[in-house]
Amino acid sequence: MPRGDQSDHVESAAYPPLSLLCACRAGCGAGADPRTRDPPKWKVSILCPTTPKRRKFHGLLVDNWRVQDYDGEVELVVYDTGPGGPSEVLEASGCDYTYAADCVLSLGEKRQVVTDRCTGDVCVLMDDDNIYHPSYVTTMVRHLFDSGAGLVALKGWLELHAISQKVFRIEGNRGTSRGETMVHLHPRHLEPRYGSRAKYPKLNVGEEGAFVRWFKCHELDDDRGLFVHVSHGQNCASQALWGLAEVDVPPAVLSLIHISEPTRLRRISYAVFCLK
Repeated sequence: MPRGDQSDHVESAAYPPLSLLCACRAGCGAGADPRTRDPPKWKVSILCPTTPKRRKFHGLLVDNWRVQDYDGEVELVVYDTGPGGPSEVLEASGCDYTYAADCVLSLGEKRQVVTDRCTGDVCVLMDDDNIYHPSYVTTMVRHLFDSGAGLVALKGWLELHAISQKVFRIEGNRGTSRGETMVHLHPRHLEPRYGSRAKYPKLNVGEEGAFVRWFKCHELDDDRGLFVHVSHGQNCASQALWGLAEVDVPPAVLSLIHISEPTRLRRISYAVFCLK
């Protein structure tokens, strides 16, 4: 896809100064149409496919949803498949939760199910085993609107090794944005010739590639923990698979994560212990 570059520095009032280096990728799809100073009050749908095997992370997912400071409606839509019974945590959370014990679908197919099921104007992909800062949705939706793109995602992020508790910054390459950081207009808001073709393929890894090609994309480089990917040994994919680099993080950044996210770090430690 043809690409054009730009850079920005933004600060979030709800978080210590956040430097995001931005790069636009001009895709073939439609984007947002910024016509006013403030973004519209889009309804946001947080989407997450999961399985009973990841049940110990479900409390973390609910926390990540509930702490968001977005000034608008935010729903959580979860599709849970496989043997093991429904998640008590998700059932009690009040989210839009569906459990299908006998359903066998790829990750891409499950992402398509929650995309079709949700009612939001903007879709926010979240995995159940990561940390999303309270200002995550607000910041990403702001970039979606300001950039005029149809999809934003992170190409650089922080990585927490759950067992060692060490944090690294992952330096990505253009086009290697993490799928669980994708925030995009719902395909129904794209031009019909694009929206009708924006579908996830039947893949368990790399399912985002065929989907994002129908959007104009805006990539962000997060260096302050807006999103923290948790590496716990049973991830579907890793930065090593993509050939991305680990860079040491200054102690000050690490302390910000531990101070601002103590509850979720405890949830991660417990979940990783249960996975051993």
